[in-house]
Amino acid sequence: MDVVNEKTSTIQPCTFTDELGAPVTPTSATYSIHDESGYEIVAPLTAFTPPDIIITATHNRILDSAKSAERRVITVHFTYGSGKEGSGEIMYIVKNLLKVS
Repeated sequence: MDVVNEKTSTIQPCTFTDELGAPVTPTSATYSIHDESGYEIVAPLTAFTPPDIIITATHNRILDSAKSAERRVITVHFTYGSGKEGSGEIMYIVKNLLKVS
């Protein structure tokens, strides 16, 4: 699992596959970012141009300063082909740095 320092922007590459695991090129894609509990929305549903998701420094802020790290979940949904759809999750860790607030 990738580890990102808090308040650091990053790029998350995505791989898109069909139901058989073959690579596909999406016609549209969206993502959202939540904390690991699924309750705190870090980034609302956002359209993006595949294959990369640009994650801003604001999205990688620490929500609970008492934690040494926080897990984020990126949920991706995409369409391809003739009305076919796919979805997936990408997890990563945001590291709480001592002197960054």
